[in-house]
Amino acid sequence: MDDDREWREFIDPDDLPHRRRRGIKSRSLRKRSIFRRHSAGRRLSRFVLWLAAAAALLAGAAWQVRAGYLAPLSQFAPLRPALALFCRAAECSLPPRMDLGAIEIHNLRVAPHPHIPGALAISAETKNGAWFNQPWPRIRLSQFTESGQLLSRRTLPWPAPTGDAEMQSGKEYALQLELLSPPAEGVRFEVGVVRP
Repeated sequence: MDDDREWREFIDPDDLPHRRRRGIKSRSLRKRSIFRRHSAGRRLSRFVLWLAAAAALLAGAAWQVRAGYLAPLSQFAPLRPALALFCRAAECSLPPRMDLGAIEIHNLRVAPHPHIPGALAISAETKNGAWFNQPWPRIRLSQFTESGQLLSRRTLPWPAPTGDAEMQSGKEYALQLELLSPPAEGVRFEVGVVRP
């Protein structure tokens, strides 16, 4: 019995099997809790990095929309309310809606100018066939040879409008142009419209 008591006194309690197991378990729990803290920190830093990357991508997309795609996208009626909100936040102006294909030009007439010798008077009738009012476009006057070869092309401002700030929907307008330096004989003219 006395030998057993002495033996117990000299044995290190940490070396006993049940103590060793408890010690290992407590150490592994400590390691796991540290790992969990590190992984939570890593998750947070990854989340912040992803958030920053997403914000940078959104800012880049917004810049691209404002710089290059705002005018074409603003022509679609369903997108205009959202683009108006975007422009309010991005401090830009929403371009007016235009449909150049809806502007009809017909009855083109080319004749000698009644008051200026050697000049030409070009007249046509135009109509805004769109269901909405649109800004006055610019006029593109092209000159072709009889064989169809392009001689020249000029872009001119629309002549002084007749009291309307915009082309009214469904309204017809008379277009009058003067050409002071007419080309040689056998030239045909074509009148179109382009964005202002």
